[in-house]
Amino acid sequence: MRFCLQPLHGMQLMPQIISLLILGVLVVFVLPTTAEVDQALLPQALHGCSDHCGNVTIPYPFGMAKGCYRGPEFFINCTTGTTPDEEPIPYLTKRSGTDNLIQIHVTNISLKGELHVLQPITRACDADLNVGLETDLPLPPPFTFSNTQNNFFTIGCGSSGNLLGFRPGLGLDGHTLSNIHRYCFTFCDDNSSGNDTDLVITDDSCSGFACSLSSLPSGVQYISIILSRSIPTNWDSSYPCRYAFLAEKSEFTFSPNTSFQQLSNTSHLPVVVNWEIGDHGPCDLEQRSKHVDFACKGTAHA
Repeated sequence: MRFCLQPLHGMQLMPQIISLLILGVLVVFVLPTTAEVDQALLPQALHGCSDHCGNVTIPYPFGMAKGCYRGPEFFINCTTGTTPDEEPIPYLTKRSGTDNLIQIHVTNISLKGELHVLQPITRACDADLNVGLETDLPLPPPFTFSNTQNNFFTIGCGSSGNLLGFRPGLGLDGHTLSNIHRYCFTFCDDNSSGNDTDLVITDDSCSGFACSLSSLPSGVQYISIILSRSIPTNWDSSYPCRYAFLAEKSEFTFSPNTSFQQLSNTSHLPVVVNWEIGDHGPCDLEQRSKHVDFACKGTAHA
């Protein structure tokens, strides 16, 4: 800011100097700092609403109490642990009356349009090997499974994993999106006879030998996973369990030395879910700063 002063005589200069000093003080106090601007764009809950469930931040448009979330699809049910030492757990919950129809364990909420959740593993061992087991993974609108950050895995010897994906809504061409099918089969080379117990899997390529994977298309909102046994093998005594599941790519990499033990001790794995709101798309910082009335901007106060 540039100011130009004309030379004046005597005391005539003093009022202008005083006015400029006052203006400078006002500018210092009125202009927000960069830190204040950044703080205003951080994930925030609405004023008077709790913003944490355990160690998970719950920003608007999500919320845990009436008046704290934008709509019922953004309701987070914060459940207390069974013991005082347990952290509360946030669940994305779709309610119908007094019933909770869908409850999904949330581990992180990003205002860039991503939700990190835990989804169950479909597992079959020993007596269950000849039975087709099914696991349903439903998401309420406006949530869909990320097609760029998740893979569908089938693990084990002689396993068959079938993923059915349902895509509601219309595509860019205005036509109804088609449902999808993903089939993953695994095998294990069997050059032995009898029930050898020293057979060891060493192939970590996940290209069919004990592990197979597939990607997803966009827009999948409801998934049904069916796991069955494709063929008995002599590897069953060494690897008695089979698995089929959806998992975040960065959170699961097949390794024959560790994956079977990991999966035997794990009931759920991380999955990335996409979400959006209104016509502005995900709640990223650029959009929140440009749209004054944007639903994700929030009105948190100190």
